[in-house]
Amino acid sequence: MRLSDHAPASLLERIAEHAAVGRGSVRIMTEVPRTLSLAELWGWSGECAAALAARGVGPGMRVALGMSTSAETIALVIAIARLGATLIPLRHRGYLRTGSRDAEGITAALRAGRPRWCLAERGLCASLDALIVHHGLVIDVLCVEELLTRDPSPAERPFGTQAADVPMLLQFSSGSTSAPRGICLTALNVAANVAAICERVDLNPSDKVVSWLPLYHDMGLVGVVFCTLYVGGRLVLMPPEDFVRDPLSWIVALSTERATATVAPQFAYTLALRKSRADWARLAGEDLSALRLALNGAETLHWGFCQEFQTQFGRLGLRPHTVQPAYGLAENCVSVSVRVPGTAVPVRRCDRAALADGRMQPLVGALGDSATLVGTGPPIRGTEVSIRDADGTALLGDAIGHICIRGSSATSSIADAAGELHPVGEGGWIDTGDMGALVDGELFIVGRSKEIFKHGGRIFAPPDIEQALEASGLAPCGGAAAFSLYNPEAGAEELVLVLEHQPRDDHPAAVFVHRARLLVLHQFQLPVRDVVTVRRGTIPRTSSGKIKRTLLRQQYSSGAVRSAPAGPVSPVAPRDTGAIGAVPPAVPP
Repeated sequence: MRLSDHAPASLLERIAEHAAVGRGSVRIMTEVPRTLSLAELWGWSGECAAALAARGVGPGMRVALGMSTSAETIALVIAIARLGATLIPLRHRGYLRTGSRDAEGITAALRAGRPRWCLAERGLCASLDALIVHHGLVIDVLCVEELLTRDPSPAERPFGTQAADVPMLLQFSSGSTSAPRGICLTALNVAANVAAICERVDLNPSDKVVSWLPLYHDMGLVGVVFCTLYVGGRLVLMPPEDFVRDPLSWIVALSTERATATVAPQFAYTLALRKSRADWARLAGEDLSALRLALNGAETLHWGFCQEFQTQFGRLGLRPHTVQPAYGLAENCVSVSVRVPGTAVPVRRCDRAALADGRMQPLVGALGDSATLVGTGPPIRGTEVSIRDADGTALLGDAIGHICIRGSSATSSIADAAGELHPVGEGGWIDTGDMGALVDGELFIVGRSKEIFKHGGRIFAPPDIEQALEASGLAPCGGAAAFSLYNPEAGAEELVLVLEHQPRDDHPAAVFVHRARLLVLHQFQLPVRDVVTVRRGTIPRTSSGKIKRTLLRQQYSSGAVRSAPAGPVSPVAPRDTGAIGAVPPAVPP
């Protein structure tokens, strides 16, 4: 039975089909790797479902789950769906420190999700219990290890069918510009999005997908796990902490496992590229020729670094056009637009003046002030995209406006901080909070609407400024953050830069700050109010790598982030390459 006459099969139906014919597998790359066939995983999920049902879990009930990278987690995710209950994915850590950011995030999710049960591994149960009691919540904490010791008879194992409109997932957004929100996604939403992604990238049973993405995030859970299970492919999961400790372990795994597909945010490709430059000898003999798709999403794309990644790992057999941009958000399950593997990515060198006026016009001639925008693909099947102005009027042509979506993948309700569900969107349309343009069917992203600002009647996007600073050599990739601050005396928005910088005798902070100011003034004709230097890795980010500019602005305004010292320096004007996709040279010393 399908979710509806015009909908794709549900995730559960597809997993059951693959299990019945012996298709598909899941491999967990822990210290002692573990591999399960989909048939084994499906049978185990039935046992988990029976154990949960014995505790009172049933249709429509909410269950939170600490999403460790384990076979147990995937079995429980399927089991919760088989019972018709709603999954609330929680960030997983081996411990919770009171007052930590992880504890605050989990508390917010539990308040907004209002689950009746919370499943966690034994090491986390005590700290979760304490957290729940401290905040006066009424939630039963169940130990995963104890829950899975029960082995019911086959007659006790519920098969489970999902109604199309029953909430399957309460997925929390990353919270880059505001507090995380609970996105309510039905079985139909998930099936529609997953089926459309698999169709666009031709994911099939012969594919092997390798990923280190955390499973509490929509890209890891829906974009990787659900998509691979949906087609009956082979899934290989690395713990996220392995990648954090050693970014090259991802590259080695792609080679060793003969992966055909992987997914990661921009910062992962950049880290792997940077580490490979420092330790290329380690990668001798590795082979990436099997890889046909490496999706790059979740944060602003830096095309210059993508090109460098392609060139560097082309030495290991990486095929041209393997790295492909994608765009999405939790409100649409995970994906809005995806590119077809193996096709050339459209890169537009736009006139910066026209861009500031809200139009995406190509730069005429070889010289001139330009900004590079990268296409993220056409909208996937079942998802409509409309570019609109602040009043909701649809814009056409090369106009830049608010990216609005609707369709079979889009949520219809969002949970507030108290856990109450509220309808979202007018006429089915949801404002994504991003600005962009839809040109010749291709979606181009400019930046977050809450972060884009005007100065002197011109529009500026922080990611554009950050990429210019990173490409110049003034900051490592991901080591620059830009945001605006309103100055009531001037009656205008003013630019503040926060840059990760390691002072050196030949590159003191005062010189560094002055060069950053000059570069922005030269490339954007935009004065800088202040430049703050901080230690490497201290710019706040979401779990998917997006800079938390709203939080950074608050920290700056409160004085928690202090201004860098200034001093007299000799002015040095930076240069401009003017080449499409090229990385500008470092500012001369």
